[in-house]
Amino acid sequence: MPNSEDGWWVYKYYQSHVAREAREWDRRQERMKNVMLNRGGSDIVCIQEACGSSFDQDFQFMAAAGYDAMLHNKFRFRTATFWRRDKFALVAAQHKDRVLVTRLRSSHEAAEGLKASDLCVVNCHLTGGPNPDKRLRQVRHERMWRARLTARTGA
Repeated sequence: MPNSEDGWWVYKYYQSHVAREAREWDRRQERMKNVMLNRGGSDIVCIQEACGSSFDQDFQFMAAAGYDAMLHNKFRFRTATFWRRDKFALVAAQHKDRVLVTRLRSSHEAAEGLKASDLCVVNCHLTGGPNPDKRLRQVRHERMWRARLTARTGA
Protein backbone atom coordinates (compact mmCIF):
# COMPACT_ATOMS: atom_id res chain seq x y z
CA MET A 1 0.00 0.00 0.00
CA PRO A 2 2.51 2.62 -1.06
CA ASN A 3 1.31 6.01 0.04
CA SER A 4 1.93 9.63 -0.86
CA GLU A 5 5.72 9.86 -0.97
CA ASP A 6 6.67 6.37 -1.97
CA GLY A 7 3.95 5.39 -4.41
CA TRP A 8 5.89 5.43 -7.65
CA TRP A 9 5.39 1.73 -8.30
CA VAL A 10 1.77 1.40 -7.20
CA TYR A 11 0.48 1.45 -10.75
CA LYS A 12 1.53 -2.16 -11.32
CA TYR A 13 -1.27 -3.25 -8.96
CA TYR A 14 -4.01 -1.89 -11.17
CA GLN A 15 -5.43 -3.29 -14.37
CA SER A 16 -5.41 -1.06 -17.41
CA HIS A 17 -9.16 -0.35 -17.20
CA VAL A 18 -8.76 1.42 -13.81
CA ALA A 19 -8.72 5.18 -14.36
CA ARG A 20 -5.38 6.81 -13.60
CA GLU A 21 -6.93 9.26 -11.13
CA ALA A 22 -8.30 6.30 -9.14
CA ARG A 23 -4.71 5.13 -8.72
CA GLU A 24 -3.48 8.40 -7.18
CA TRP A 25 -2.84 8.61 -3.45
CA ASP A 26 -5.49 11.25 -2.70
CA ARG A 27 -8.23 9.04 -4.12
CA ARG A 28 -6.85 5.89 -2.54
CA GLN A 29 -6.45 7.64 0.82
CA GLU A 30 -10.08 8.75 0.75
CA ARG A 31 -11.18 5.20 -0.06
CA MET A 32 -9.04 3.79 2.74
CA LYS A 33 -10.49 6.32 5.16
CA ASN A 34 -13.99 5.28 4.16
CA VAL A 35 -13.26 1.56 4.49
CA MET A 36 -11.20 1.79 7.68
CA LEU A 37 -13.45 4.20 9.55
CA ASN A 38 -16.95 4.15 8.09
CA ARG A 39 -17.32 0.54 7.05
CA GLY A 40 -14.77 -1.09 9.30
CA GLY A 41 -15.39 0.27 12.77
CA SER A 42 -12.56 -1.93 14.01
CA ASP A 43 -10.85 -1.48 17.34
CA ILE A 44 -7.55 -2.65 15.84
CA VAL A 45 -6.35 -2.15 12.25
CA CYS A 46 -3.16 -3.58 10.72
CA ILE A 47 -1.63 -2.35 7.49
CA GLN A 48 1.47 -3.22 5.53
CA GLU A 49 3.68 -1.26 3.14
CA ALA A 50 3.34 2.15 4.78
CA CYS A 51 5.96 4.80 4.05
CA GLY A 52 7.76 5.85 7.23
CA SER A 53 8.63 9.36 6.06
CA SER A 54 5.02 10.35 5.33
CA PHE A 55 3.14 8.06 7.72
CA ASP A 56 1.90 10.74 10.12
CA GLN A 57 0.59 12.90 7.29
CA ASP A 58 -0.86 10.01 5.29
CA PHE A 59 -2.76 8.51 8.21
CA GLN A 60 -3.65 11.65 10.14
CA PHE A 61 -7.30 10.72 9.60
CA MET A 62 -6.80 7.73 11.91
CA ALA A 63 -5.39 9.90 14.70
CA ALA A 64 -8.28 12.34 14.26
CA ALA A 65 -10.72 9.42 14.57
CA GLY A 66 -9.27 8.35 17.94
CA TYR A 67 -6.60 5.83 16.99
CA ASP A 68 -3.04 5.59 18.26
CA ALA A 69 -0.46 3.81 16.12
CA MET A 70 2.82 1.96 16.18
CA LEU A 71 4.90 1.98 13.00
CA HIS A 72 7.67 -0.57 12.48
CA ASN A 73 10.96 1.24 13.01
CA LYS A 74 12.82 -0.24 10.01
CA PHE A 75 12.47 -1.04 6.33
CA ARG A 76 11.22 0.86 3.33
CA PHE A 77 7.73 -0.65 3.39
CA ARG A 78 6.66 -0.90 6.99
CA THR A 79 3.89 -2.51 8.96
CA ALA A 80 1.72 -0.35 11.19
CA THR A 81 -0.83 -1.24 13.83
CA PHE A 82 -3.60 1.17 14.88
CA TRP A 83 -5.78 0.79 17.98
CA ARG A 84 -8.61 2.82 19.45
CA ARG A 85 -7.07 4.84 22.25
CA ASP A 86 -10.31 4.78 24.22
CA LYS A 87 -10.18 0.96 24.33
CA PHE A 88 -6.49 0.05 24.51
CA ALA A 89 -3.20 1.33 25.84
CA LEU A 90 0.21 0.38 24.51
CA VAL A 91 2.20 -1.84 26.87
CA ALA A 92 5.12 -2.85 24.66
CA ALA A 93 6.20 -3.36 21.07
CA GLN A 94 8.79 -5.53 19.37
CA HIS A 95 10.20 -4.64 15.97
CA LYS A 96 11.71 -7.69 14.31
CA ASP A 97 12.34 -8.95 10.78
CA ARG A 98 9.31 -7.45 8.98
CA VAL A 99 7.14 -8.31 11.99
CA LEU A 100 5.66 -5.85 14.46
CA VAL A 101 4.34 -7.34 17.70
CA THR A 102 2.26 -4.84 19.63
CA ARG A 103 1.14 -5.64 23.16
CA LEU A 104 -2.02 -3.77 24.15
CA ARG A 105 -3.94 -3.60 27.42
CA SER A 106 -7.66 -3.11 27.72
CA SER A 107 -8.34 0.42 29.01
CA HIS A 108 -11.84 -0.44 30.24
CA GLU A 109 -10.75 -3.29 32.47
CA ALA A 110 -7.99 -1.22 34.03
CA ALA A 111 -10.33 1.73 34.58
CA GLU A 112 -12.89 -0.48 36.29
CA GLY A 113 -10.33 -1.99 38.66
CA LEU A 114 -10.49 -5.40 36.99
CA LYS A 115 -7.46 -7.48 36.18
CA ALA A 116 -6.49 -6.09 32.80
CA SER A 117 -6.15 -8.47 29.88
CA ASP A 118 -3.34 -8.01 27.40
CA LEU A 119 -3.60 -8.67 23.72
CA CYS A 120 -0.63 -9.28 21.42
CA VAL A 121 -1.15 -8.27 17.82
CA VAL A 122 1.27 -9.79 15.33
CA ASN A 123 1.44 -7.71 12.16
CA CYS A 124 3.76 -9.08 9.48
CA HIS A 125 4.65 -8.31 5.90
CA LEU A 126 5.68 -11.46 4.13
CA THR A 127 7.98 -10.97 1.21
CA GLY A 128 7.60 -12.90 -1.99
CA GLY A 129 11.19 -13.88 -2.63
CA PRO A 130 12.65 -17.19 -3.72
CA ASN A 131 12.03 -18.72 -0.27
CA PRO A 132 8.47 -17.89 0.81
CA ASP A 133 8.32 -21.11 2.82
CA LYS A 134 11.21 -19.83 4.94
CA ARG A 135 9.36 -16.57 5.69
CA LEU A 136 6.20 -18.35 6.68
CA ARG A 137 8.09 -20.78 8.89
CA GLN A 138 9.96 -17.91 10.52
CA VAL A 139 6.82 -15.94 11.28
CA ARG A 140 4.84 -18.95 12.42
CA HIS A 141 7.42 -20.32 14.81
CA GLU A 142 9.68 -17.55 16.05
CA ARG A 143 7.24 -14.64 16.13
CA MET A 144 4.30 -16.52 17.51
CA TRP A 145 6.57 -17.95 20.19
CA ARG A 146 7.69 -14.41 21.07
CA ALA A 147 4.08 -13.23 21.22
CA ARG A 148 3.12 -16.06 23.57
CA LEU A 149 6.18 -15.42 25.71
CA THR A 150 5.41 -11.70 25.85
CA ALA A 151 1.82 -12.39 26.83
CA ARG A 152 2.89 -14.78 29.59
CA THR A 153 5.84 -12.97 31.09
CA GLY A 154 5.19 -9.35 30.30
CA ALA A 155 8.71 -9.07 28.90
